[in-house]
Amino acid sequence: MNELIGSRSPQTVAAGELLSEAQSLSSQSETTRLLDWHAHRSRGPGSVAEAVLQLRDGTGRRWQLLVPDADELPSLSRIWPAVAWPQREAVERLGLRFTGAEIPTPLWTAAVRAARDEEDGAEEPGEPDGFLPLGDPGATTPYRLDLRVRLKRRIIEAAQALPGKTHSDFESLATRQGYAQLPLLAEGLNEQAPFAVGLAAILAAEALLCVTPSGRCRRVRMLLAEASRIGAHCAWLATQLLADKGAWGEALAVREAVAALLADISGSRWATGVHRIGGIHADVTDNSPALLAVLAIAVEGLCVTARRHTIDNRKWRRRFIGSAAIDAETAQRWALTGPVLRAAGVEFDVRRDAPYLDYDEVDFAIPTGSNGDVADRVAVRLAEMSQSIAICRQCLDNLPAGVLCQQSSTPLAAAEMIEHFEVWMDGHGHRPSAGTMYLPTESADGELAFWLAADGTGKPAAVHLRSPSLYNFQLLEHLLPGTGWDFAPDVVASMNIVAPEMDR
Repeated sequence: MNELIGSRSPQTVAAGELLSEAQSLSSQSETTRLLDWHAHRSRGPGSVAEAVLQLRDGTGRRWQLLVPDADELPSLSRIWPAVAWPQREAVERLGLRFTGAEIPTPLWTAAVRAARDEEDGAEEPGEPDGFLPLGDPGATTPYRLDLRVRLKRRIIEAAQALPGKTHSDFESLATRQGYAQLPLLAEGLNEQAPFAVGLAAILAAEALLCVTPSGRCRRVRMLLAEASRIGAHCAWLATQLLADKGAWGEALAVREAVAALLADISGSRWATGVHRIGGIHADVTDNSPALLAVLAIAVEGLCVTARRHTIDNRKWRRRFIGSAAIDAETAQRWALTGPVLRAAGVEFDVRRDAPYLDYDEVDFAIPTGSNGDVADRVAVRLAEMSQSIAICRQCLDNLPAGVLCQQSSTPLAAAEMIEHFEVWMDGHGHRPSAGTMYLPTESADGELAFWLAADGTGKPAAVHLRSPSLYNFQLLEHLLPGTGWDFAPDVVASMNIVAPEMDR
């Protein structure tokens, strides 16, 4: 097995031919878009590096471009600027070398050094070259974005962005655990919607293992995923409206209504720890329809309030219409996805264009903008909340009968009990055939995907997370210059960057 779900077979190209192949792909009439770039090393002595490019053409077809023996590669940043940070990461973590373009100081070196200085009690160094820290506007987990700007007459002249303040090292830790543990590790990467990251991990593992969950399980997963999306958008809205305490409080109150629905179905406020290979430890209850009805009314009221304070407010519109605008071509060259891409007018949503679970069986619209500015990004996210409510209703109205998990919930006999624990024991558990799998999902912020490599053992040989926040944050260095200091927090908030998800 070596495939990309819903697409054609991967292609292999030699490192020396990668640059010409990339130029050819990007110049085709149906322009090929880069969605992700990453590299990994095989285990054991004499390990070999391999680079993997996730691509999509103008017709929506996806495929992987594999580059074996990738210790020295041509830089692709002039063709696809989105590879800039992933290439810098590969320099630091894997020792890869790049030719044809200058590779700046690796991303993680400065971050690790700063963390060690802080732990050792070193004095805080002065900001370099007149750069000032731009406060992290996060409502749930502030102070984790390392973003600095240089001002000229209160206008941002230059910006520096540095991920890597949490140092989760998820991709290395994941190779030391079995496939059943992947969702539990992944859920710690996103405090806004942990269920969404766990869902992406379990779907990739199931695809690698060729496991198909029941129809009821798929619908319950969709219900929880869309409720989690609303919760994440509420957390974003609280950040976007941080200066307006009334609207901020209403956004957090609606997030509590989301938590009530998630707790009713899963037993957890954020639906954590419920993922199983081939199933889910959660189910709707008799209270679920009433809680969804309460949430729907709350979301409708919140959207009215948010529009009144933002896109329907003349003063706000004067400030942010046209502010930090991203056109469609720029958004795609920088591998942006999700609401930021759709605000630029590109109607792309993984749920429709590469459907998973039962998203191809429900009706929902894909809101888009036209200018790609702060106002459009706000409008798109607000419109998506009502679409998520519609999907939740369809899931409840058309919930199939059947089991939710392949493992029995009744008392187990001795032999069944041993088999149950072996799934979680080191050296036992799931053992997929050697191969790779890339499975994309649509999180609240864009395409969230896991790439898994199996070697026939009970643990992944390599794991990679495609984080939409990494690509959103990368663009800020180019998006913020020209923005007023007073408006910069709103621009950053409109990108909705989840810090731990970047530092994987």
